[in-house]
Amino acid sequence: MEYTQDQKRQFKREFAQIRWKKNVVGIPAVIVSFLISVASKSAGPILGIPPKRISGVVSLAASAGLFLFSSLIWRGPACDSPFGKAVNPTICPRCGVDLR
Repeated sequence: MEYTQDQKRQFKREFAQIRWKKNVVGIPAVIVSFLISVASKSAGPILGIPPKRISGVVSLAASAGLFLFSSLIWRGPACDSPFGKAVNPTICPRCGVDLR
């Protein structure tokens, strides 16, 4: 499908917003998971639960949340198809629209 120049610019803006959202959510989640993991090595039991178990559950929950969030937003702005494993694509693998 042929898009107008305005549509192409809009797709690039939308992709920039998608990347920003993914980074704003993903980077702090990874940092928090790491900090909890490090803190659990020196902490005692919390409410009788071993710290390693707490850090494991928190890390698993954060990973599941990130996966769900990414699968919902990590899509092409023109065709709404998922990018899949593409980390930082320059063009949409499905429709070929320039993303930057």
